[in-house]
Amino acid sequence: MRNVLVTAAIILIIGFEACNKRNANTNNTGFRKNIKVNHLYVVIDDSTYKYLFDSLKFLDDFARKKEDTVNAGSESWSGKYLFGKNNYLEIFKPGGMKGAKLGNLGLGFMTNKYGTVDSLQQYWTKTLDSVHVENKMYVDNGKSSPWFKSLSIPDVDSLKVETWVMENTKEEMIDAGFTEKDLTREIEFAEYLKHRRAISHKIPLDSVKDDKLFDRVISLKLSLSGKELSYLRKFLCDIGFTEKENSFSKDDFIIAYSVTESAHCLLKEIGFSLLRSSPRKTFSVGKIKMNVDGDKATMIFNYD
Repeated sequence: MRNVLVTAAIILIIGFEACNKRNANTNNTGFRKNIKVNHLYVVIDDSTYKYLFDSLKFLDDFARKKEDTVNAGSESWSGKYLFGKNNYLEIFKPGGMKGAKLGNLGLGFMTNKYGTVDSLQQYWTKTLDSVHVENKMYVDNGKSSPWFKSLSIPDVDSLKVETWVMENTKEEMIDAGFTEKDLTREIEFAEYLKHRRAISHKIPLDSVKDDKLFDRVISLKLSLSGKELSYLRKFLCDIGFTEKENSFSKDDFIIAYSVTESAHCLLKEIGFSLLRSSPRKTFSVGKIKMNVDGDKATMIFNYD
């Protein structure tokens, strides 16, 4: 046991140094500031998934929610969605998307300036052996249209964690109501969502209101194996995160982690900031519990 702990400590120390050294390389990496956390997905058990919306009534006040099937042409997925002002959650049951197994976790990041994803691709082409590139289509009523481009580091070990950076296509942004001139500036996801909601509800842009509590995701707590940590570290450091004391941070977002080689589910907690203060309460359904206190909320996943 002592040897295992010593080895783990060495891996962490080496990882810290490698991450922060890689992050300190500022040559051609100015694009990092334009990559923001966008959403995450988690695969939960069938029973909790089934009763999530019906039993966890707090979600009615917490977020705009829906159950939906998305058709991306070559693939599709079905899940339950919680939309905040700046981020959103995808919640799947096993089989809800290709390869979805209990405990799987996905972290999606998005650019806020058109062309950033191309800069990242150029950087990774020079620094990695290979880059996984996908150009997603969106299919609605049989009509396909360009949706977004995503980049990721190939996962050669078939890990339970998945990460990627995505950027909406020019066609998608124009369809959402932005102009070519708009695309030369930074456009936050909240602004894009507002445009989409205005079109969906056929209302003026200034009539779109954020009447739910969910503002943004501010923290995650993860349990990772050594391989999962190495994979996540390489990705996060390349998009501008720094690592310190078992955590990665960038802007106002932090990912805290512990390391274990035993069987585990990756996601332990999600921390949220709220748009308005709420009384201290606890809500639960199946394997999920939510604690609310003032302008913060925590979603806890009890799968140990």
